[in-house]
Amino acid sequence: NEKKIIELYDLIRPVHGGTKFGDYLRTNDIYKYVIKKVSEDPSKYGQIHNLIDIFRNDDSENFFTLVHLKDSGYKVIAKNMYNLILQNEKMDQ
Repeated sequence: NEKKIIELYDLIRPVHGGTKFGDYLRTNDIYKYVIKKVSEDPSKYGQIHNLIDIFRNDDSENFFTLVHLKDSGYKVIAKNMYNLILQNEKMDQ
């Protein structure tokens, strides 16, 4: 589904700049600068968790649009966030 959505935004409905912008997003981590800045001062910004690879090896059809998920996708994210909360709770004890 995600590949079909990318094709839609690349070729049929290029609202984000078409193929050129899609290629940029596929080859660049647009969040790395934000993560770097936040990581420099966690007392100011809080803790950050990078979930960029959460769907990398997932063959399920979790995407509804390029940026919106189906309920199954939101469930995957919620489960990962819950596990992070549990891990942090254990570290604090």
